[in-house]
Amino acid sequence: THTIRSGAGRNAQDGDTLIVDYVGMRSEDGAIFDESYSRGVPTDFVVGRGDVVRGWDDGLIATQAGALVKVDMPAELAYGDNPPPTAGDVGIEPGDALSFVVEVHAIIPPVTAADAPLELQLDPSVDATDVTVTVLEEGDGAVVEPGDTAVVHLLLVRGDNQVVLFNTWANSDPLQIIVRDGETLPGVIEALDGARVGSMIAVAMPPADAFGEEGNPGLGLPAGTDLIAVIEIVGVY
Repeated sequence: THTIRSGAGRNAQDGDTLIVDYVGMRSEDGAIFDESYSRGVPTDFVVGRGDVVRGWDDGLIATQAGALVKVDMPAELAYGDNPPPTAGDVGIEPGDALSFVVEVHAIIPPVTAADAPLELQLDPSVDATDVTVTVLEEGDGAVVEPGDTAVVHLLLVRGDNQVVLFNTWANSDPLQIIVRDGETLPGVIEALDGARVGSMIAVAMPPADAFGEEGNPGLGLPAGTDLIAVIEIVGVY
């Protein structure tokens, strides 16, 4: 593994989820057989679980968010003598050593349902007229800016009776939210703009800044009811 650009923060460990973009090349001639940038969607995988070639599991351990690295691997740590078909003009031949330039966008530690902040004592929100953001824990990571993609864990809670309607910790499945108008609830976008990775914030919002006056009956939010979001910001890119 060769570091092109250093990252910062937590070192990737077995069990973490990495969100990355990459360019894959044959080591022999540098011919590109695959890359994620043109698709516009980074890939994610759990380190050490065998979801990717062994060279990725071994080569990306201990990297940090923001790092750009080149990982060179022999065939036995890539696809060996049984490479998959490739969609482009360049294919991987049996026995090919491979190189990947990998940009590590975010490193997400594993969570369980027990990690959800269900014991927080939140003030009710009834008939709010504005979005109110309360910083519960201040992080020291990168600042979320407009246009970034924030990686978050999220509780959605009825403002009047504190009933939890949605919980990403329960499925160990954080959300990736583009911080741009129209991508998610307006109150959540407002709260994320300027927040730091590592922070936990509570956002009380009137219906106009949540799902609208009609609420979200399918989620359990009646019409005209305030919404509270508890957000842990675990990454940004």
